[in-house]
Amino acid sequence: MRIGLQVVVLAILLLLGGAAWYALILLGGEGDGDQRPSMAAAVQIAAVERQEILRTVESVGSTRALESVNVTPEVSGRVTTIHFQEGDRVSENEVLVSLDDSSYRARLAEALATYDDARAQFTRAERLRQTNNISQSELDQREAAMKVADAQVQVARAELRDRQIRAPFDGITGLREVSRGAYVNTDTVITTLDDLQQLRLDFSVPERFLPGLRAGMSVQVRSDGFDETFDGEVKRLDSRVNPVTRTLRIQAELDNEDGRLRPGMFMNVDLVLDRDPDALVVPEEALLLEGDRKYVYVWLPADEEDETDRVRQQAVSTGLRRGGTVQVTEGLEGDEYVVRSGLQRLRDGAEVRVLNPPDGDDDDAVAAASPAAGG
Repeated sequence: MRIGLQVVVLAILLLLGGAAWYALILLGGEGDGDQRPSMAAAVQIAAVERQEILRTVESVGSTRALESVNVTPEVSGRVTTIHFQEGDRVSENEVLVSLDDSSYRARLAEALATYDDARAQFTRAERLRQTNNISQSELDQREAAMKVADAQVQVARAELRDRQIRAPFDGITGLREVSRGAYVNTDTVITTLDDLQQLRLDFSVPERFLPGLRAGMSVQVRSDGFDETFDGEVKRLDSRVNPVTRTLRIQAELDNEDGRLRPGMFMNVDLVLDRDPDALVVPEEALLLEGDRKYVYVWLPADEEDETDRVRQQAVSTGLRRGGTVQVTEGLEGDEYVVRSGLQRLRDGAEVRVLNPPDGDDDDAVAAASPAAGG
């Protein structure tokens, strides 16, 4: 009996407590307005943004100098003077290395003396011919001898020029591979010379993109060594598709006036196939999928007709996805706000409580998003 009595007393106490709580709720509502807990879903919103969207194909490539050579001598000889330092910027025809030329200077002096003598003899023969003291054939022999001597002078000068190794074009010298006093031949690499004002970029793309490829297309290039993107332009397309890889080789050029990039670098390449400079994008997490249907929840701020923030379910069509955003091609105008978090409890027309309302600078955007403004 005592246990049954205790149960009855406990039940009565519970009923009295519930009645007291209900009375407090009613009294609080009469005194201070409706203070009952709100059933509005807590959400965060994000503005629909306009961005440039690029349709790209990704590839990898390598850089190389626009012009690049191994500098080697035309002749054999011993190095007497080195005129450059590693990494120097040199001009076309600038002397890089001089070889021993003492014997060649002597040959040139000998050839010049022979030519002077032959020319003097031809001049005398011309005067003698005018008085018929020599035959025409002897005059012709003197003239031929003078021409031969002149040719020998030109040969000696060319041989002397070959004792100086010159830069074939403007560029940057590489590491020096020889020392003063070294004996070099035509196979000896003195240094390298690279034109680094512009770099060539070699990469390949699958053959399925062939119909849209052309010279002049843009490329965006990234290297692990630099926290930035370099822009370039497609200059040449190969005439053949690789039958093994089914890819087409492409050459682009990159401006490199500051000389930061080097030949041989590994590059991540984005070849720009198309661009939309004014695309609408929303956060990826704002997009919901239901079968083949895609939609977002658009925020409808409170207005004079409805003092409650609500959301509208809006069907959309999408395009490219880039960096946590997705392009919206149909369904939005661009002045809306979409729900990006707290989507689980939402339905069309649901009441919401915005945790990150737009600040004062966004008053115009809020007005544009309002249903009254739309009407």
